[in-house]
Amino acid sequence: MNLARVILTISIVVAAPQLEAQQPPTPATSAASTSSVKLPTFDVISVKVNNSGSRNVSMGSTPDGLHATNIPAQLIIKQAFAFALNDSLIFGTPAWAQTTRFDIEAKVSSSDVDAFKALTNDQRRQMVVQILTDRFQFAYHVESRMLPEYALVLAKGGSKLQSSQPGDDANGHPKRSTMNVHDSLVTAQGVPLDPLIHFLSDRVGRPVEDKTGLTGLYDFTLQLGDQGHDGPASGPDATPSADAPTGPSIFTALQEQLGLKLDAEKGPVQVLVIDHMEQPAAN
Repeated sequence: MNLARVILTISIVVAAPQLEAQQPPTPATSAASTSSVKLPTFDVISVKVNNSGSRNVSMGSTPDGLHATNIPAQLIIKQAFAFALNDSLIFGTPAWAQTTRFDIEAKVSSSDVDAFKALTNDQRRQMVVQILTDRFQFAYHVESRMLPEYALVLAKGGSKLQSSQPGDDANGHPKRSTMNVHDSLVTAQGVPLDPLIHFLSDRVGRPVEDKTGLTGLYDFTLQLGDQGHDGPASGPDATPSADAPTGPSIFTALQEQLGLKLDAEKGPVQVLVIDHMEQPAAN
């Protein structure tokens, strides 16, 4: 099960200090890598099981901490470690961590609020690790494994991405750097390729490495099939099943609509191995 598939609508504000606004992976092997900045710690961490049965998931920042609603522990791990873009890069996850949902509220003390507000996205991820270690007894290590992956390259004819221009949007408001995913439709305004890379990695179930050489900010629309999902076993030459979603596959849509292509490769990939994890007691 790909946990990100339960999120029916995703809105990514690339420049905002939210956990959903994922930054590009860094060479650091974990979110808990050495930092010159002394991070505040959470003064209170509340974790409660959510039995609502809802499919909606949210996670983000508050002025004094972090909150999550109806979130599986596996998705918390993916938010904490920037390189663990999809489930295929996480090994040793207990079954309950993929199915049991939690509501989480974590707050710093009043004396640390200003320091928390000044943190970068990567530093906030490091603080998510505190939630995992304190409440889930989380222990892990990072290693490199040879795994299938995709390279995102320019298709024949070159990129069809539209360079984003400064100014106001169609409603007369100052442009914001955003990417929205709703079912099979992806719309973006003023974004680098990083959010698209993360989206593609999740959808194809493999790491995706950017080899396009594109470094600007772009506006684009990507319309996929009814479900817009291609699992790890699928590819540009796969034969669709009788019950496959109608409309273009993600491979076809990328080439036809954005002028980009996913090439299958195999190479050393950084993965997260969970050594120990416990379901937290109610509090």
